[in-house]
Amino acid sequence: MKKFILLLTIIFSCLFSIPVFSASHITAEAIENANPIGQEINFWVQYSDSRLEAMQARAERFEKGYGIKVNVIYKGHYGKVHSAMMSSAGTKDIGDVARGYGNAAADMYFIGASIDQTPFANSPKWGVTQSDIDDWGANWTVGFSPYFEGNPKLLHEVGKSIEVVYYNNDWLNELGLKEPETPAEFAQAACAATNSVYSKRIGDTSSLGYEIDTDASNFAAWVFAHGGDVFDYENGQYILNSPEAVAAMEFIQGMSSLGCAQVTRGKYSDQQYLGLGSVMFALGSTSGITYFQKAIEEGYNGNWQVSKVPHTTSDPVLNLYGGG
Repeated sequence: MKKFILLLTIIFSCLFSIPVFSASHITAEAIENANPIGQEINFWVQYSDSRLEAMQARAERFEKGYGIKVNVIYKGHYGKVHSAMMSSAGTKDIGDVARGYGNAAADMYFIGASIDQTPFANSPKWGVTQSDIDDWGANWTVGFSPYFEGNPKLLHEVGKSIEVVYYNNDWLNELGLKEPETPAEFAQAACAATNSVYSKRIGDTSSLGYEIDTDASNFAAWVFAHGGDVFDYENGQYILNSPEAVAAMEFIQGMSSLGCAQVTRGKYSDQQYLGLGSVMFALGSTSGITYFQKAIEEGYNGNWQVSKVPHTTSDPVLNLYGGG
């Protein structure tokens, strides 16, 4: 991928050197005449581990190569990045570039905290060629928001995540159970864990089979696993009352009614308690794998696994999604 891809990503928010006219319109002429050399950019991210260090090192290499300083700044989890961008909209303190998902980008765009990146992508001087787009692959086609006039491109997808099951493999072995393949087996294992105590549990927190993350992607994963979908693409509307969606809700509610599952006690508490050995299962994004690993290594420090979401379909249907 040629150098202008990263340069384009940076210049998207170099608005301090580009004249902005009425209705926040940026002219093509202003874009072509912009000079990013010497700019200092604040890039707000959700990284807080070795990935942050890697991004900061990459930013240093970028500055040496192109004369643009990029400050890669940890702002907290995705929700914190989103909130920080929203609360600083219209001020000089807002980040120049930020990591986030499509819903966050749309919220920001609605209040003027983000911009349509199409004019920059189409710029003869700074934009991308067809070769770049081919190199980027299918990710280039996402990030557009049909909810706004003109179908603006609000983000560039730079990574994908899969919703998976994280679980305590040692505890499952102690119970004499195998990795659950179906929702019924998952519920059985969750209840077995709730009614037992893992031998390496840290502290005296009560056992729980499954700590429920109420994230939309998490629920969608269960709907997919039951053979359904959460969106009607022909009619452009959500379908949360489909038989499969209802079955997924009843499955989760059933475990909760038996005391084998409960809603997360706090942000990322599923990671915390799984790490302590008091929670058997958690569903989450593969982007959180290092955080689960850290919680476990600092907790019961035993064996754990990542698996597909148990399913009723003949083949697993995974919830694959991405962000910018």
